[in-house]
Amino acid sequence: MNGILPFWVMLLDTALGLLMWALLGRFVLSVFLAENTRFFLMRGLVWITDPALRLCRVLTPSILIARLHPVFVAWLVFMIRFYLLPLLAGYEVAGFFALPLETLAGKLTSQLVALI
Repeated sequence: MNGILPFWVMLLDTALGLLMWALLGRFVLSVFLAENTRFFLMRGLVWITDPALRLCRVLTPSILIARLHPVFVAWLVFMIRFYLLPLLAGYEVAGFFALPLETLAGKLTSQLVALI
């Protein structure tokens, strides 16, 4: 591919990437907070990630404790982004930071640092 990905790939990767990072954020916050806390960020992450956790409940191993379910689902989403999506769309991923969402985040970060 010439480096420009189709719109549907960018849209799907961005949605999956945001879900993956939200799941990881939920796990990190759950280390310090209960899931039913009144803290707005945790409530938002629970609201965003609960549908994905319910959808993947069948795939989640029963030996896994409930607090680690978001990490497992984030791993599943990462596998989809890293292996399945490039296979379907016909592009290569050379590493984690070669994923479209993380590439964009890296470019924006370097531009912001250059402004400082």
